[in-house]
Amino acid sequence: GRVAEWDVVNEPFSKKHALYKNGGTGLEPNIWFEAMGEEYIDLAFKTARQADPSAKLYLNDYGVENDGQHWDALLGLVKRLIKRGVPIDGVGFQAHVYGDGDYINADQLKKHMQALNKLGLLTRISEIDVTGDDPKEQINQYVTALDICLRVPNCTSYTTWGITDKYGSTTRSDRYPLVYGTSLLWDKDMKAKPAYNALQNRLKQAY
Repeated sequence: GRVAEWDVVNEPFSKKHALYKNGGTGLEPNIWFEAMGEEYIDLAFKTARQADPSAKLYLNDYGVENDGQHWDALLGLVKRLIKRGVPIDGVGFQAHVYGDGDYINADQLKKHMQALNKLGLLTRISEIDVTGDDPKEQINQYVTALDICLRVPNCTSYTTWGITDKYGSTTRSDRYPLVYGTSLLWDKDMKAKPAYNALQNRLKQAY
């Protein structure tokens, strides 16, 4: 009763392309999958519902903003979960943008959220960050995801993957001196970047 939503299952899909071919589900053969098959996901959601009946329960993953095998596999999985009566409420789009060619396509993101809406599922931007030193590129990607979230009725929240580059996940902390990341809304000196102001302006337009 104290938490609004839980990421019950995080990143269940594999990076191995072979697991998606010839009718494969793409699910990572982790210890839970080896012990119980796909139904480990069912058990996780059912147990979470029993533990916290009022919270919204999400499946969370990366690389599902755009078309491709990862998105196809996720959509197939949630359809199977719904058919089996699994208490899943929504899907989290991590929305990490980590390099050239790794960009969020607005039309595809909107289409994916709408597809989940038709299935009765909520969506959220759950971990967005945008690597790079180009302010325009960061503004474009941060605002693109927020704009779609505001326009699609089943998108419930927008969360960044940290606050400042000083402590961000893309900071290389395994060396000295540190190599600071570039992906968050405040730089390593805690100074707000242009993308922060751009997000504020988009929210002002909405409210």
